[in-house]
Amino acid sequence: MRRLILFTFGIAILSLIGPPVFLSFYLPEKVQNQIVKNLGHAGFEHIEIGHMEKKLGSINISDIKLDKAGFSSIQSIKADYSWKGAFGGQFIHKLTIDSPNLTGELNESGSISVAGLSPDKDNIANSFSSVRTIYIQNGTLDIFLGSLGGANIKYDAQIRTTRNGSLDFKGKIEAVQRQFSGSGKIKGNLNPSGNWQASIEIEQGKIDLPLLKASRVSGLSELSGQSFADFDMVTQLTAGGVSLLNLPWHNVSATVSGDLSDFTVFAEGKSVGQEGVEFTANLVHESALKEYSGSIHADKFFNLFHYLQKNNLISKQIHYPHLMENLSGISFDFQGAPKKPSTRLSYKIQDEEKTINIKGDVDINHEQKTATGNISMPSALIPGPPSGNIFLNGEFKTDYSGINSKTDGHLDLSIKDSSFSLGSANIKGIGGSIHIDDLTALSSKKPQELSFRLPLKPDIKQNGKALIAIENGKAVLINKASLKIFDGSMDTKDIKTETESTTQDFVLTLSDMDLTSAGNHMKINGLSLYGRTKGTIPVSVKENSISIKNGILKSAGPGIIRFLPEKIPSFLQGEDLQLETTRLALENYHYDSFEITMNGATEESMKIQISAKGKNPDLFEGRPFALNLNIESPTAPLFENLLAPETP
Repeated sequence: MRRLILFTFGIAILSLIGPPVFLSFYLPEKVQNQIVKNLGHAGFEHIEIGHMEKKLGSINISDIKLDKAGFSSIQSIKADYSWKGAFGGQFIHKLTIDSPNLTGELNESGSISVAGLSPDKDNIANSFSSVRTIYIQNGTLDIFLGSLGGANIKYDAQIRTTRNGSLDFKGKIEAVQRQFSGSGKIKGNLNPSGNWQASIEIEQGKIDLPLLKASRVSGLSELSGQSFADFDMVTQLTAGGVSLLNLPWHNVSATVSGDLSDFTVFAEGKSVGQEGVEFTANLVHESALKEYSGSIHADKFFNLFHYLQKNNLISKQIHYPHLMENLSGISFDFQGAPKKPSTRLSYKIQDEEKTINIKGDVDINHEQKTATGNISMPSALIPGPPSGNIFLNGEFKTDYSGINSKTDGHLDLSIKDSSFSLGSANIKGIGGSIHIDDLTALSSKKPQELSFRLPLKPDIKQNGKALIAIENGKAVLINKASLKIFDGSMDTKDIKTETESTTQDFVLTLSDMDLTSAGNHMKINGLSLYGRTKGTIPVSVKENSISIKNGILKSAGPGIIRFLPEKIPSFLQGEDLQLETTRLALENYHYDSFEITMNGATEESMKIQISAKGKNPDLFEGRPFALNLNIESPTAPLFENLLAPETP
């Protein structure tokens, strides 16, 4: 009986401790084989194990090669197992993978191939379904991305097997690459069918593309795919500091979509400073940067120009036409494609009213830090002084390698049917070409000829020529201007009209002008003139007012004045003998000489002094006598018959 009891007790003890003791010898080998099997199912078919260390309830495998050449490896894998889990199919309850180092490259199809990893066996969800929890620490992935260069990805992760066989994972990731880099938190899911999705919360990142650089980048990236080697991404980013076309911006947001080989970047932001300049940019990358486009917008041309100048994209010595300063809604649109060793872009500048339409191409050499391009404007109807049609064509080269950029080039301005307001006088029909040989100063070194005309009726023959030069885009230097009219000429010289100046003073010189021709076109009631005149008229233009001080007209030889108005004008009305004599004398006055002095504003009444010597053959037996008149009269009626009607 005693023996039976001892035997029964022994059998019971053996049944309790036998399986664990048996499994303690069996499970380490089973765990190792299972790990190798799992890695094989995941796609690593050529595995070499260096060492294995056994402990109670765990094994440690080290020096694991994942491919024959050793490009991919794992420093160690520690497996914690339980003999109880052997009966449930998950005897490995924790797997710690330390320092997995993988090497891969982006192939022509746009997917990533990893050394040792078979492309058709990468379903990790099925491979590690027998493991409850996996910890990955100090993981690295080195990828060669073709034209993008190399990328180094560091990661730590925790993976848990769910009841439906999928894997939930979370961890930290850090990527360093020549053009894109950043760090953040990652979480996602991998299901048994091989599909996966992940979200990366980017905490610190940067972008370093030829035309777009960004720092302090944060955002969220959504990734999904059917394998880890081939996936799509949609990334929303914000950046604290961005450089686009070597210009600084802030409050920048960007969207990156596509895969590692083919992706697009759309970005928008505002300028650093008070100018209120905004930009948008779109970059298309297909194995390499293929094309780019974008727009820079400003409320005023001055704001855009000042921003570009402040950031050394335009030389501080460069000037621009003053007429462009107040153009509103300026848009600088650009598009292009890389061209080694330069980046080539086309650009267009317009305002919201489409008053200007400047176009051109630029080659930006990033190594030499130069920009070479051309400028053209087929036609522009410029408002204000001057107005009319202006055509542009030119070339430039900017060197921005130093602290201050330097620009050389030339610009040809073709002007057609333009006008220029000089006080209340509107100079019209301005036409010709001006060569700007100093593009930086926007100046022409020598005077060039333009044609012009006064706003007179079409039947009045006139021919105006002016020698002018441009200074700093804001001043017009008139060396000489001459208007052939009434068989004589009106000339002036040495006038400097500045857009910022409200006063202009110059002297008009009249030479040998035919009074008969002038009088016939003036069509003053009862007035006939015969003879010629000359004189000097000092003119002062202030804002919209033209005034004359001590202007003098003189006779150029003898002539005749006949004045027989239907109604006697006010300056000849009166009962005294002198006015009666003057009225009679002017009915047929043959003068030997006369002099007219004028003072006053042309828009108001002008004081006029008339002194003449001559005779009326029908009066005083033809004896000579002098005429002296002091009158004050509005000048507008004298010229209203000469002026062309204003067009709306």
